[in-house]
Amino acid sequence: MSALLAGLMLLAPPAIDLRAENLAVSRADTEMSEATTARDLERFTAHLAEDVIFVPEGAPLAVGPAGVAALWADLFKDGGPSLTWRPTLSYVATSADLAYTEGEFLSKAKASDGKEASRTGRYVSVWRKQLDGTWRAVLDIGNRTRGPAPGTVARETVVRSETSASGELQYTLTAYEAQAKDAAGKPVKRVGRYLTIERKQPDGSWRTVVNADTAPGPAATP
Repeated sequence: MSALLAGLMLLAPPAIDLRAENLAVSRADTEMSEATTARDLERFTAHLAEDVIFVPEGAPLAVGPAGVAALWADLFKDGGPSLTWRPTLSYVATSADLAYTEGEFLSKAKASDGKEASRTGRYVSVWRKQLDGTWRAVLDIGNRTRGPAPGTVARETVVRSETSASGELQYTLTAYEAQAKDAAGKPVKRVGRYLTIERKQPDGSWRTVVNADTAPGPAATP
């Protein structure tokens, strides 16, 4: 082997083990759930990126670890409501810098009559790999209903969009106002946020693999 070839091999970046990266991002998601169950706020926020966005239902966006901590404050109080979840799917971009997980959650809280009420649902989290090699959440949204119907959107604004370095995985968070009808058939304005995640196909086209919408806020007449 020539000295030049040996030198080039030393300079080549190590091969990416996508199986290991998928396990790592799923483990980070699971550890974040375990921290919430243990009501350990410091351990929970350690899994959040500095620019993280949580998308709650019918409430303003929670931005940054401090904003998320304020949004979920009751979950970390003794005797407060509980929330657990588990990832059922993970996907890591071939560049191993961007990923997403999907899964199921279970929340429990005491109702006004003192009885425990529970709720199950789906969630999606987007993850970005940090310089130290760890995965941190950059976006989280629950309630996996589809976004607004085509042709109903009156106004929309992109809140954030990000693409992997490999150019084959991207997500976009969009805020929107759409026209809808209430139970009586009267026109109302629907306000919400939805997340789309797309993966590039072998033919170069983009395929939407996630379309997650928060529950609409209070309806208002146009």
